[in-house]
Amino acid sequence: MSLLILIYTLMSSLAPMAGMPQGMGMEEQAPAPQVLVLEAQAGDALDAATTARMEQALRQRFSLVGMNQIKLVTSGNQFSVELPGTLAQQLAELPAMQSELEQLLNAQMSLQILRVHPHSDRVLRHVRVRDAIDAYERAMSIYASGLDSKVEEPELPALPERLNLPDYMLAEQPVISSADAAGHYEYLVLQRPEAAAEEEVLIDEKLVEKVEVQPNGVSITFTADGADRLYALTSSMKLGQDRLALVLDGCVVSAPIVHAPLRKTVLISGLSESERELLSSGFGIPLPVPVRIVELRPAPTDLSPANPE
Repeated sequence: MSLLILIYTLMSSLAPMAGMPQGMGMEEQAPAPQVLVLEAQAGDALDAATTARMEQALRQRFSLVGMNQIKLVTSGNQFSVELPGTLAQQLAELPAMQSELEQLLNAQMSLQILRVHPHSDRVLRHVRVRDAIDAYERAMSIYASGLDSKVEEPELPALPERLNLPDYMLAEQPVISSADAAGHYEYLVLQRPEAAAEEEVLIDEKLVEKVEVQPNGVSITFTADGADRLYALTSSMKLGQDRLALVLDGCVVSAPIVHAPLRKTVLISGLSESERELLSSGFGIPLPVPVRIVELRPAPTDLSPANPE
């Protein structure tokens, strides 16, 4: 499952439960809060700096599913988070959702900025390309249904050899709306990272200095090295025609037209509110040490450490 689709899924499933329970009559009592216990998978005890980084990262990751002010207590290598009752009940009843939440907490997102083929739409209309995508979507539907445990997750098909585009590849862009909560994919033809000059490819979030959500879009500020690489990529493009694709964790988040050479700060406009939030949160703090969910247990009146001494 794409990480961006995972975030959308968890946001739609868990976020409404992080606040007031929905669809509950006044006479019904809300489930009691519970504590989600997480354990850092480290061989040794965490030092103070790593613990502080873990706490900061966990708060940011829980904010992705609507829990902006979590109650967090640390004890050694364990982190206890108090969850609203309805949310905790949902996690207890659906083990798969626990797995997805654990995956989200441990996710380390990467960024690539790649050229979009100047005739991407035309290539996608080629009959052999359409046949390959249709076959891929059918295989993905079978895999997602889970009815056949022997089916492996299919990969995006290669472009047909007769198109003679060895330096390009197919890429997915998740499209989700209120009317289509499960989402679907649209496709683009992008330059392969290995086919670009080394200085043109932004490989990960280390080259991103700051990401800010603004009323008219998302502003991304790059480091000095990132700015130089971005300028090298965009200064040779046909302005007003060529497009760049921002690929976050393997999925295209946005593919805007380049209107001027880009360097230090880039404003991505034309995004929905949810897309702006996702793009911003995508550059969140990765956990320095992976965690696993240990248990869900009743919450005390005052949240206490997971292993009180």
